[in-house]
Amino acid sequence: MASYAMLTNVGRNKEAAALANGTALAISALAWGDGDRIPGGGETALESETGRKAVTRRGLTDGSPDTAFFEVLLAESEGPYVIREAGLFDDDGDMIAIARYDPAVNKPLDTVSAILRINVLFSDLENLVIQIDNATTYVPGEREITAGDGLTGGGDLSEDRTLAVTFATEAEALAGASSVKVMSPALVEAVVSQAIANLVNGAPGALDTLNEIATELAGNDSAISGILTSLASKLPGVDLATNGGTSIGVSDDGLSVIARPLAQTGSIIEYSGDIDDPALEGGFYRVTGAATGDKPTGAFNMIMFRRAGGDQLSQLMVSGQVMWRSYSGGWGDWRELAATDDLHEPPLGAGQTWQDMTASRADGVVYQNTTGRTIGVYTYRDNSNSSASAKVSADNITWHHIGAGSYGGESFIVPDGYYYKDDNAPTHWMELRA
Repeated sequence: MASYAMLTNVGRNKEAAALANGTALAISALAWGDGDRIPGGGETALESETGRKAVTRRGLTDGSPDTAFFEVLLAESEGPYVIREAGLFDDDGDMIAIARYDPAVNKPLDTVSAILRINVLFSDLENLVIQIDNATTYVPGEREITAGDGLTGGGDLSEDRTLAVTFATEAEALAGASSVKVMSPALVEAVVSQAIANLVNGAPGALDTLNEIATELAGNDSAISGILTSLASKLPGVDLATNGGTSIGVSDDGLSVIARPLAQTGSIIEYSGDIDDPALEGGFYRVTGAATGDKPTGAFNMIMFRRAGGDQLSQLMVSGQVMWRSYSGGWGDWRELAATDDLHEPPLGAGQTWQDMTASRADGVVYQNTTGRTIGVYTYRDNSNSSASAKVSADNITWHHIGAGSYGGESFIVPDGYYYKDDNAPTHWMELRA
């Protein structure tokens, strides 16, 4: 609520004296009342004063350089008031200016707070001194300063506030540990440059971007051969870089990892033929969408397993899920082992060893893998018995033949929680487990 006020005769005289003598005109209080008279300038008091408070805020009115405003805050607990008149008083208690509110302003009790403002036009503000009662000084809510992330020192303006910002060091910026510290443009440039330098790590200029590396690998057989040679050093006996390629297989006794030659050129073979072909060599394949046969999906990666000298075959497919099938005179159905999103366990063999379980295993008895990980199983028999085979089941009800019985051995994997047995009278039983 605001109103323009006129100087009283006393106020004009005091203003003139202040200008002439270079003294101060000190205004310190604002009163209000419900008197209904029209001011003429000769008033020395309000007609019906109902309240008075020390001036709590003042300043210059926008667009009027010689007009000052004066305010008091009426709290929710003050009132009720019907305000029709208001006056400004100096330190001597004299009324300097008077204002009339038409229509009247109602200030209810315990409902809202209100700001009572008077605007006064002075001849010159140079000698005007406005006394502020610091104990009752207020700052409206819109004047509050909130310090955001990375800033300190916010609050209302009842006292001086200094906003401070915390800058990250280069080490802190590289570590990325703080979410509230800020970086200067120079530090951003330094951190980004360092991160790129760490990624490049001294690479030559012609190979310091991902696009340059991809282009180089796509047309550089020597570079690919070097990568394969490095991988092969981790697998003794397996030469991934040899022309003609190799595949990783299991020896006939099932107790060692060996390298078997591939008929095709290269270690990872792009394949668009018939995946049901039992003559397909063992190895690693990238099966394209154009490939034929019983495919569970469009394109996928596949490993072909083949026992030397026999027709016991199996295929492992990986593409969003892991699927397995085996061959014994014909291919069995694809069976899902797991979704690739669920494959969080270490690879088969990591932290596991081949253990002789012969003494604790028997022909035709059902066992369950409760190790929490996939295990490998190898069974061997000294006599010829083709009436049964090794089997795996997810529920101990539906059983899948892993391979046909024959003189020799069978190897298969058993996912965690699955059931397994061998009805083919094994005389030796080995398991790859922790």
